This record gives sequence, structure tokens and C-alpha cells, in this order.
Amino acid sequence: MFIMKLIILTSVILCITFLTEAVPTGSLNSGVIRLPITKKHSADVLIKRGDPGSFVSDIYSIQGSEYVVHLDIGTPPQKFSVFLDTGSADLWIPSTKCDTAQCPFSRFDETLSSTFTPTDQNFTLRYGGGNSTVTFGIDTVSFGGVTVLNQPVGLASVVKGAGILPGAINFTLSAINTSPKALTLEDVSSNGLLGLAFIRLAEYKNSNENNYGSLIFNMIDQKIITEPIFSVYLGNPSALVNSGEIIFGGIDSTKYTGELLYSPVAKTGLSDDYSSTGPLASAYIYHTYWATYAYSITVKDKGNAIDAKMPSDSVFMFDTGTKLSYFPLEIIVNIMDAILGPENYGVDPRSSLFVLDCSAKNSTASIQLNMLSSHDTLNTLTINVPFGNLVFPEDGTSIEESSICYFGIRASMSMLTENPFTSYIIGNTILRQLYLVYDIGQTRIGFANAIGNDITFSLS
Repeated sequence: MFIMKLIILTSVILCITFLTEAVPTGSLNSGVIRLPITKKHSADVLIKRGDPGSFVSDIYSIQGSEYVVHLDIGTPPQKFSVFLDTGSADLWIPSTKCDTAQCPFSRFDETLSSTFTPTDQNFTLRYGGGNSTVTFGIDTVSFGGVTVLNQPVGLASVVKGAGILPGAINFTLSAINTSPKALTLEDVSSNGLLGLAFIRLAEYKNSNENNYGSLIFNMIDQKIITEPIFSVYLGNPSALVNSGEIIFGGIDSTKYTGELLYSPVAKTGLSDDYSSTGPLASAYIYHTYWATYAYSITVKDKGNAIDAKMPSDSVFMFDTGTKLSYFPLEIIVNIMDAILGPENYGVDPRSSLFVLDCSAKNSTASIQLNMLSSHDTLNTLTINVPFGNLVFPEDGTSIEESSICYFGIRASMSMLTENPFTSYIIGNTILRQLYLVYDIGQTRIGFANAIGNDITFSLS
């Protein structure tokens, strides 16, 4: 979630040898943990961070494709399916203090956990149309055969203006029963959120150097993983259930084609208000989001290229917690005009999604994301995304069954204007086509074409 806290401080970059070989399944003793990613699928797309007027829930969502992982929290363990989010840094779940009308499914009962320790830290999570009140406790978190000790866990006690609501782009909302009693656990994509961004973005602030707000940094600190990286494969876009995987501490070279290419993480920390302690907090005080320095976006079609220049403060943010991708409105209009022509697309007034004829799926055009490849050479890394890969069925389960489609990039949300950087959010409409390596040790992001896709790359 884009809780904008951008900071200016000094950075120490830890350069640690990077693991590049495919890792064996179940290699828990080698410091590598593999965790399946479950895809919850329906015909709608839910926007995690919403605009006023859109249908959004940060705790629950019953529409759209979400990528969740399963965690055991507390002793004895209480089970939760949490939304995988590289755009935030905290772990949080509903608590028993949340009314069942707002939190009707799994709720964490701290009185049942012998390892739970309360704290006096709390915060309000704000999003379009509502907010959640969260209080932190400390407990154990287990998954993939390992246990993370002293992990801060946010417990949501109040959820206002959200709760259980349908997705943002269903044009036939009257056909959906939105009563919580009509829903089951199988309808709920996620029951909490696991943030994997840098410590600086975490709401939880440690003071005794014994734990960090971000779970991945506690895994590094507790030497649960030997390499300070995690890699994400969201799986086959057409799969309905378990098809993806997150690997903590390693990379699986069987999940991508070609070579991994890297871009340095942008230093987006611009505030001196920073209270967390510990060596890992100090080492990454310049870094908040998994973002790279953006140069431009190029539209290529039939031999022609149109380059959309960006402000010098632009970044691409690679966020598994955002279902759609988000560009400034002017950029999207330029893309649509160049490829389709101004008369061949529209904007749905309810969802603000760009809608178009499904035949655009066959377009030969591509959208190029141009970013910094290396601080040393100032070379450009280009990710080439076929335009047709961003055309999705709106009113059917497939392109062939749909009478209208929508474009997988939406105009940037108003709350992003608070960010001093110009942010281009690369969400799951693009990320599910990529194999991603989030390299904490060398503060860089690795990209490759995920198997079964047709993304290409170039260096210049």
C-alpha cells in the first residue's frame, strides 16, 4: 500500500554474492524456502488502493485475481491466507477485536497464542473509501518449514468504509449478493497482507534492534535465508489455482527463459523522520519501494516509434499488491491514440478503465518500459510488453466470449500525487508475465521472461 513516507538519509549498500542456480524443492536446510502462491480468480479486477467511488477492500476482496500465500501465526498456529504485496512492508491480519460484520472470517485471537507479546504501536491504514485501525503485537510466523521469531504483526480492529465489497469493474453489480452471510472462505481471496518492501516503509518501528517490521528483513537477520533475495513467479496467467511460487533466498532458473537483467533500486527515501534501529535499518535508509529509475515509455507499432518522455524524478514501481498497472492519464491516452486511434476506445465512467474492442488482442504493437540498467554505465534496460498482452475480457471468461475488453493499465490514482516522485505502478497485469528477483543485498531488481510468455528485453 502506498503509504507515502519518503526519506533523505545516508545509505550503505550491502553487496552480497547472488544465488543464480535453480534451487531444489524443499531445500530448507540450505537457507532457501519455497512457498506456493495461490491465485484466486474471478472475472473482475479489484484495485487494492482505490479512488473515491471505486469498490475497494484492503482486508478482503471477493473479485479479481489475487496472489496469496499461507502463513501460520502464533503458538499454536492460527492459519491465514495473506495478500502478497511488494508495495508495502508490514504484515497485518484481522483480529478478534474487529466486529464480525467487518471481519467475518479468520480473526487472530491473541489470547490463544502463548508466544504473543502486545505493543503500544498502532496506526491507521488509509485507502480510497475507508480506513483500518491496526495495533501491532509480536509473535512467531511459520511457513515452508521455517519459523520467524519476534515478528511484528498488525492486528486490524476496525475496518471502515470497506469490508466485503465487489470488484471495481463489474458492469452488472445488481447481480451480485454483497451480504457477508452469502460468502464463504472460498470467496475470499485474502485475509490479511504480507508486505515485502524495505524496512523504511514499515509502519512498525523497532527500538531494541531485535526485530524489524518487514518479515523478509527478519529472515535475513535471523539467518533463515543465506542470500538476501527473494524471487517471484506468479505462474501461468490462465491458471485458476496454485501455479506460482515465491522463493526466499534463491532463484529457480526453470521458471524463466533467457537471462536475468537487472536495474538498480531507486533511492526514494526523502524524509529525515526515521526511528527504526539496527544494522539492516541503517543499511537501507535510502530505500523504500521496489522501484527503478524510469527514462521513458515508447510505443512501437508497424515500424513506427513514439517516445513519451518522463520527468527526471520518474520511477517504475514493481508491486505485486496492485492488480492493474497505473500510468499518468496523458501517457495512457498517448498509447491508445497511437495504437488504436482516438475513435476506437473509451473510458468506463464507473471504473475509469479504458475499454476497447477485443480484437485489439491481436495487435502487433508493443509498449516499451525504458529504465536505468546500471549506475556505472548509465545504460538503458528496456522491457518490451506486447500491447495484446494487456487486453483483458470484461464481460466473459475469455476474449472469445467477451463483447468488450479493458486495458490493463489505468490512470494513476489521486493519492499518488502526494509522492514527490512521478510514479508509474507496474502491477500484476504486467508482472505475471515476468520472473522477478528482488535482490536486497545488491539493491536491484532482476527481470526475465516468465515461462509461457513472450516478453523481450534489450540493453542500449
